[in-house]
Amino acid sequence: MLVIGIGARTGVTVDELEALVVEVLGDKVDQVIAVATLDTKAQETGLRMLCVRRGWNLHSHTAEQLAAVDVPTPSTKAKAAVGTPSVAEAAAMLHGKLTKTKASSDVATVAVAKVP
Repeated sequence: MLVIGIGARTGVTVDELEALVVEVLGDKVDQVIAVATLDTKAQETGLRMLCVRRGWNLHSHTAEQLAAVDVPTPSTKAKAAVGTPSVAEAAAMLHGKLTKTKASSDVATVAVAKVP
C-alpha cells in the first residue's frame, strides 16, 4: 500500500494532478490508498477531486509538522512559499517509508511512501 505526498500550486486541476501521479507511479497507481499534503493545500479543488475520483483518503498536515521531517531533497522555494522545506516528501514520510523522492511538473510535486 502506498501513500503519495502532493504539493501543488494554487488552481491546479484534477487532470494535471492525475497525469503526474500516473506518470510517477505507472501501474503501481492501483496500490495508492491515500494522499497527504499541507493543510492549506488540502482545500484545493483539484486535489480533493483527485481523491474522490480515485477513492483515496486525504490527510492534511500543518507546516510545522512537515517542517519537522528530515527530507532528502528540501526546497528553499517551498520554505519561502509555505513555511516548510518540503510538502510532498515530508507528507508522504509521515505515513510510511519514502520509496520515491519528489518528482515535479510545472504545477505539482509528488513523492511516494510505502505504508508498513
